[in-house]
Amino acid sequence: MMSTVARPAARASERGQILVIVIVAFIGLLAFAGLALEGGTLVFNRRDAQNASDLAAVAGARMVSLHHTDGGRTGQDVFGAVRSSMTANDCAAAAPCTWTAEFVGTGLAPIGAVSNGGSIPGGALGVRVAVTRTPGAVLGRMLGFTTWTVTTEGTAIATKPSNVSPGMVLPVAICGWTNETSNECERADDAPSNALEFRAGQIYDLTAGRDAPGGFGWLSWGGSLSGSICTPNNPAMILDSPYDNPGGSGERWFSSAGGNPSVGGVSSCLHQWIVNRTTVLVPIYDVLEDGDFHITGVAAFVLVSLGPVDDTMQGYFVEYVPFSGNPAAGALPPDPGDTTIYLGLVK
Repeated sequence: MMSTVARPAARASERGQILVIVIVAFIGLLAFAGLALEGGTLVFNRRDAQNASDLAAVAGARMVSLHHTDGGRTGQDVFGAVRSSMTANDCAAAAPCTWTAEFVGTGLAPIGAVSNGGSIPGGALGVRVAVTRTPGAVLGRMLGFTTWTVTTEGTAIATKPSNVSPGMVLPVAICGWTNETSNECERADDAPSNALEFRAGQIYDLTAGRDAPGGFGWLSWGGSLSGSICTPNNPAMILDSPYDNPGGSGERWFSSAGGNPSVGGVSSCLHQWIVNRTTVLVPIYDVLEDGDFHITGVAAFVLVSLGPVDDTMQGYFVEYVPFSGNPAAGALPPDPGDTTIYLGLVK
């Protein structure tokens, strides 16, 4: 007769091995879940910190911009704008979320801390905000620490327009500055009490050779006037401050091309923009001197019709257009009353 005494012991051994495997697998699952929870916590906090720093930097830079364009702002105003933004994003300068802010100048170089008082540095372009969040750790507690550290920063600046790329602008210089007494296009003043403020969506009558408002002149980009209208061929340019001396060296002056929409195919070229309802870019000038226009800005219009007279047309204003190239490199603060500033995140 064959003995079967050893079989129950073998089954017990197998059950013991399975139990060990189950326990190890369960621990692995717990570790995996813990890592997923830990990673999710870090990602969530980093995202929140980055959003908070970006929004606060833009709020601070906006106040710096208003200081340059409108005046009367202080370091306390910038601090208050940053603090309000951070508070709205659940970071009230105390654990688990703290922040610091500093002014930045040309090349994004730091030029002083943003504090609840004092003045805004003259060369300030914007604000850099650094945020630190310290979310609680899960698995880290087993290793002896209770929090993680997440740091982010955002930098926003406000600068004057500078670079206009070639082949983008029609040779139609529109007066952007007026003398309220004589209703003529006049040199921009630094108040700026004589700035013409075109309103978005409003249709304007534009007339060649007329003074402000609505006056414009044809520019010479080189070649035929009609060719420059059909296919914009403006040269690259760096825009001047409207408040410097128009007679000084280094100014952006362009010669008048003369003519009117009935000459050399100009009308048909204008019609292509009207039919397509394409947004076009046109330069803004303040001074016409000896047949040359002093360019101080760029605006976007949609042309809608040619008038009954050959040298008139209509267009509705879209916006003033800031051109900045790389805003962080060699940028300058906005001018008083400037409505064509670049304001946004750069880092």
